[in-house]
Amino acid sequence: MDFPLDCLYLIFERLDSDSDRKSFGLTCHRWLDVESSSRRSLELNCLIDVPSKSYKTSIGYQICRLLLRFRHLRSFTLTGWSELTDSDLALLALCSSTLQALHIWCSSTITDSGMSFIASVLPSLSIITFAASHVTDTGLYILTRTCTGLKDINLSGCRDITDLGISYLIMNCRQLQSLRVSCCSNITGLGFKDCWKTLTCLEVESCNLFPEGIKEILSGGALEYLNLSFYTGMHADGMTFIGRGQASRLRVLDLRKCKLVGDETVAVIAKGCIFLQEWHLGFCLRIGLPGWESIGLNCQSLERLHVNRCTKLCVVGMQALRDGCQRLSILYTGTPNSRLSLLAREVFQSKPNVELSNDEVKRIIPEEAFFTL
Repeated sequence: MDFPLDCLYLIFERLDSDSDRKSFGLTCHRWLDVESSSRRSLELNCLIDVPSKSYKTSIGYQICRLLLRFRHLRSFTLTGWSELTDSDLALLALCSSTLQALHIWCSSTITDSGMSFIASVLPSLSIITFAASHVTDTGLYILTRTCTGLKDINLSGCRDITDLGISYLIMNCRQLQSLRVSCCSNITGLGFKDCWKTLTCLEVESCNLFPEGIKEILSGGALEYLNLSFYTGMHADGMTFIGRGQASRLRVLDLRKCKLVGDETVAVIAKGCIFLQEWHLGFCLRIGLPGWESIGLNCQSLERLHVNRCTKLCVVGMQALRDGCQRLSILYTGTPNSRLSLLAREVFQSKPNVELSNDEVKRIIPEEAFFTL
């Protein structure tokens, strides 16, 4: 009890073990206060969805208690709470002075009213996630008109969002660096017109993009990470925009299961995106020898390449990758006993610095891709 508070804070900050940090507050109330005020992130997950029978078991009551205890949070995550209401979000005012990141996952009861509460109590947010909610373009307008400092936004699975909502993001959030709008079927890409040069990371997986929409997505010219997997467009023309100058800074490109990607598309991208370090072409069944030769000839910076289930990849194509991609360190080929894996092992055995991975990677996101606190 004679320890000054600053000494206790120094001790707590230097604890490396999670179990030690969690046990710190069990010593006494004074040590508990130090632990609580030092907490910077909190996750509240609903593992079993059981309707609350009283106010003391409701999600609103739990949020209130937690935020009263942890008054200096910078990041707060809520996952899977079907009983979470828009009005519960007003409780975030308890940590409004410090909170910078808010993540709400799979809470389908959140609507545009929830955005109003957040905009009113957390105007200084930098990161926000509203995955699989019923937020609409109106809610995005309300949020972005106030929270203009947003740098990372995740709206994956918000099926009511259209290009109009995206235009609000582009217009109001001038510091936007990362955006995820995967599985938003009403997005065609046209809302990205006049995209800011700050946007470096974008996920538009499984969206109904127009060719002109892809052109608008690239209009900012600053993208370094782009996920266009499961592209459902009717024409491959939109893909060729990637290699026509505005995506020259790309480092990571995910075109997994894009059925229209063929030799011509791959050749244009390989010539225009010479700084690519990772390229996912898994399940792209139309790529033949000319496409693989283009990659070997032009992608001198390529370090990781995904070719699992690429049935047209032959011995000559594999040799072109081996001889051309001098920095290649990992080649993802799929299941270990597949024809492709056996072929790669035979061709690349003379190049021991290349790892042949059997992992069928479904998602490629470099650690530095999205904004973190």
